[in-house]
Amino acid sequence: MMSDEAPAGWGWVGTSGASQYLRKSLNTLQKWRTNRVGPPWSKNGGHVMYKLSDLDQWLEDHKIHDTVEGDFENVVIIGDAGFSDAPGDEVEEDSRPRQQETAKKSDRWWEGQ
Repeated sequence: MMSDEAPAGWGWVGTSGASQYLRKSLNTLQKWRTNRVGPPWSKNGGHVMYKLSDLDQWLEDHKIHDTVEGDFENVVIIGDAGFSDAPGDEVEEDSRPRQQETAKKSDRWWEGQ
C-alpha cells in the first residue's frame, strides 16, 4: 500500500500530515476541500497534497487577533462575577433600563441558506 505522505524535507504533506499539522480532523479537511474553503491543496496521482508553506500562510491569514486593547472604560459587570468589594466601598447600581438586543432578520443571513 502506498503512503499519501511525501518524503521528509520535500515541503509537501498528505492529508494525514496536514491534519496533524493544522490539528484538524481528516473529515474537516475533506469538508473544506468540498466547500472550497481552507488551505490550498493539489492532487497528484489521486493523492491530495498540501504544501507546508501554504499551510503556514493559511494559518497566518486566519490568525485571530485579540479585540480587547485595554479599553475597559465602558465595561459593565452584571452580578458579582466572583468579585468582592472591600469594606467601605460603595457600588453604584446602574439605573439605566436594560435593553435586550434583537437581531434583525437581515442580520441573520445564515437563516436564508
